[in-house]
Amino acid sequence: MSNEVQRTTIPSEFYDITSPMLLTAPIPQFPHAKLVISALNAALKDTGEAIAMPIAGRDVPKGAFDEYAVLKDLELMMSNPLPGEAIQIINDFRPEAKTPGHVVRFNRPRFVDTTHTAISRTVAAGTLISTTPVAILGDQVPVPIKRFAGPYNGSAPGPYAIDINDAARSLHSFTKIVDAHFKYDYHKCLDTWAIALFDQAPTANIVYAGGATANDDMSAENSHPFDWRLLKRTARKMDDANIPRMKDGKRIVCITQLQEEQLTTDPEYQRLAKTRDDMNPLFKDSYVTGIMDWHIFKSNTLTRVANSSSVNVHYAQAFGPGAVGWGLGDQPKIMPNSNDNYGQTVFAIWLAFMGFGVLNENFLYSLRSS
Repeated sequence: MSNEVQRTTIPSEFYDITSPMLLTAPIPQFPHAKLVISALNAALKDTGEAIAMPIAGRDVPKGAFDEYAVLKDLELMMSNPLPGEAIQIINDFRPEAKTPGHVVRFNRPRFVDTTHTAISRTVAAGTLISTTPVAILGDQVPVPIKRFAGPYNGSAPGPYAIDINDAARSLHSFTKIVDAHFKYDYHKCLDTWAIALFDQAPTANIVYAGGATANDDMSAENSHPFDWRLLKRTARKMDDANIPRMKDGKRIVCITQLQEEQLTTDPEYQRLAKTRDDMNPLFKDSYVTGIMDWHIFKSNTLTRVANSSSVNVHYAQAFGPGAVGWGLGDQPKIMPNSNDNYGQTVFAIWLAFMGFGVLNENFLYSLRSS
């Protein structure tokens, strides 16, 4: 019958069903972002504060945005001291710190080697000890507070917008969807910024795999693999330079997935490796193992640079405690715009006042392989 009502004669909207279940999207683990957030929360735990991203001001139908860091994650962040050691934190919540340009300053003593022989320090009987004072030296690293915001609209930070009427009728919670986008954008920003900081190893602290002396020496993938010998050479260089260790006696190295694959198939590594199950579960997807000198993490967002032969050179990062500093002017928040289209639309951004920088580049090492 030509007028029969069936699937082929009516629009699909009449018979198709939209499931209330949201599918899972692939998201990087962002271990550097977790490192920053964990360190900041560890520094705040004694004050009873916690880094959260509540929406301020006007509520949105179907509830407010979720807290940026839920209590369960906060407990995981604070349960292991390692992240708090890796990044030096200064908390500065004074009102003036919320103004871009306010400077958080990090101080570091500078020791000078003079003459340390027994003869040079001997004071003979009847000899007056000099009253000429010896200078006590130090360095100061300024880190200016800047205002950061997200997401990004293609040319500048811009808001997500929620139509209140549509939100009230939607099958899915608009606020939860936007909240997930806020978290992804903020995590990716922190991860990107932290990786850029830890990549700033001086030339003398670049360690190449397999006898290479430059990126262009690597002629093909796996021509200079990441192996246990590369980690041992790096450990020796750090020991020779008196780079401090974490409180548990280890240092941190973060490697790419390819580097992990190469390392874990190295017979020397296999002979020595023991998987650790007691690492903070917040990092369970990023932590590889604890072995001898190292806590080994992996990340799929680390730097890869194509050399002149179009071979991707993978940059692993090794560092001692406090190589990088992070200062907060205020806790990050989700903020709505007061211009809300007469109460019909919520425009919101995440906003944070923070400063970060390399405090001691000599504590940073770049391990490069193909």
